[in-house]
Parts: sequence; C-alpha cells; structure tokens
Amino acid sequence: MLADYTTGSEYRALDNIVKPLFDRLEEITQPDFAFNDVRTHVHAASDALRANFNRNGVSGPDIVDKFQDYSKTYLQAAGFQFPHDELYASHMRQILGDMAGENRNPVKEATDAIKRGDIDDLAKLFKDAYVNYNFTAKLNPVNSKIPLLDSDKMQAFGKAAAQRIGAENHTNIVDNLPGYIRELIQNKANTLYN
Repeated sequence: MLADYTTGSEYRALDNIVKPLFDRLEEITQPDFAFNDVRTHVHAASDALRANFNRNGVSGPDIVDKFQDYSKTYLQAAGFQFPHDELYASHMRQILGDMAGENRNPVKEATDAIKRGDIDDLAKLFKDAYVNYNFTAKLNPVNSKIPLLDSDKMQAFGKAAAQRIGAENHTNIVDNLPGYIRELIQNKANTLYN
C-alpha cells in the first residue's frame, strides 16, 4: 500500500531541485496517464486508420505497402509529419519494437493483422505502441536527470522514493530506477483497482 507521499518526512525534506523530479515522476506514473495524455490523438488516429483500412487482407509484398500506408495514416492523424512516406513505416516499426518482449513481436503481430484484414488488432497494436512511445518520451527526461544529481540529492530522492513504496533500502531505488517505476505504477494500479 502506498503512503501519502506529500506528508512523508523524506519528501518534505526534498529541495527545489529534487522535489520537481519526484513530483513529475508521480504525475507520469498515475494510472492511465499515458493514454489520457494522448487520448484525442489516439481517437483521431484510430478513426483515420479504420476509414482507410482494407478488411479483405493482403499477402506477399503488398503487406509491406499496406503497413506503410496504415502507418502513415495513423501517425499523420496523430500529428506526426515526416518528409518521406517510408519514415512513417520505419517509425511505427520502431515504436512497435519498443513493446517487444521475450515472447512477443509486435511488428509481426501488426503484419499478421494486415494479412488477415483485422482492423481491431492492428488499431490496438498501433494505439498501444503510440501510448507507450508517449509514456517513454515523458519519462526519459526524469529518468535521465535523477542519476545526474549530486550524491546528496540522489540519496534524498532514493529515501523519499523508498518511503513512498515502503522499501527498506533506498540505494536500490536509484540503482534500479526502472524497477522502482514499475513497482510504483503497479502499486498505484493495485490501490486504484483493488
């Protein structure tokens, strides 16, 4: 269970350099922040994709052309502008690839959805990739700044973060910032949905 971090002694001790980083991390890790932040773009992009989608499916080299067309349609409706059509497909492959895991290949899943003519799967994959891309873009500046803090400020951040999630060791927080962020997101989701 998460404590009210604003009343914690470690949070109150943060200075004007560390406190904004901590607060921004708190904001970014709110449940559904990443989706809510781009909701209008996602809806516009999904609507444009559905209007341009061929439900008959395709095969062979046509899959590559359709992937490029659908990527361009989705990303342009979401507000992206690239000088060459190939860059839309390249960018979509990259942001889909960012979601890849041990047993998951979202680029292949997207091309399979195009083969089948499955707009629902393709729209969901594109949406998830775009939301993840947005979340990562918002998180990277905070993630990049924390390890660059001087030792005292980094320890202050670690102590406040440890107090926030009820962890014993604050040095593990700074050493494993992605793990802390995952735990913070999970704890917030558990509090909200349980």
